[in-house]
Amino acid sequence: DGTVMTPGQEVIRTGKIKSSATCAWGVGDELIFSCGEEMEGVPQPLGAAIGPGQEVDVSVQFTSPDLAGSYTSLWTLQNPTGIAFQGNDNKVLYVRIVVQ
Repeated sequence: DGTVMTPGQEVIRTGKIKSSATCAWGVGDELIFSCGEEMEGVPQPLGAAIGPGQEVDVSVQFTSPDLAGSYTSLWTLQNPTGIAFQGNDNKVLYVRIVVQ
């Protein structure tokens, strides 16, 4: 979203994930870093079962890089066997910041 941050600043971002699957998600599924700048984000478990069409909020804490510039971090879902998949109508979740 282009939030302006200072070098090394911590921020928590919360994204809403909607299940577009025909089966429940949950136990063992987690939000993981996919590509871009990781910004010290840590994978987050979904925490509860999510049925088809249901939504859940997932929060990740990030730390902005030390160098000025624009940064984007893309995150997706992963099941317990390590297979990545996408919710939200096949859209990744992302964080976009500007470090000044």
